[in-house]
Amino acid sequence: MESKNDTTVTAVDVLMKNETIVDDVQMENTSNQDNEKAVDNAVSNHRKTVDNVVSNLFQPEPHTMMEKSNLPEKSKFQKNQNCGKKRSTIETTTLL
Repeated sequence: MESKNDTTVTAVDVLMKNETIVDDVQMENTSNQDNEKAVDNAVSNHRKTVDNVVSNLFQPEPHTMMEKSNLPEKSKFQKNQNCGKKRSTIETTTLL
C-alpha cells in the first residue's frame, strides 16, 4: 500500500511540476513576443531615421535656394567674356 501512495504522490508532484513548467514557458513566450515587438519597433524607427537622413541629403536647403534665386541672371555675353583670355604670368605690381 505504501508503494501506491508513494507512486500517487509522485504522480501528483509530476503533474504539478508540469503545470509549473507550462506556466514558465508561457510567460517566457510572452516575454519573447514583447522582446520581438521591441526589436521590430527599434528597427522600424531606425529605418525611418535613415530614410529621413537620406532624403534630406538630396533636398537643397531652403535658404540656399533663396540665395540663388536672388542673384541676377548673367547674359551669355557676360558668362563668356573671360573665355579665351590668357592671364598674365605677373599679376602683381610694385609701387615705388
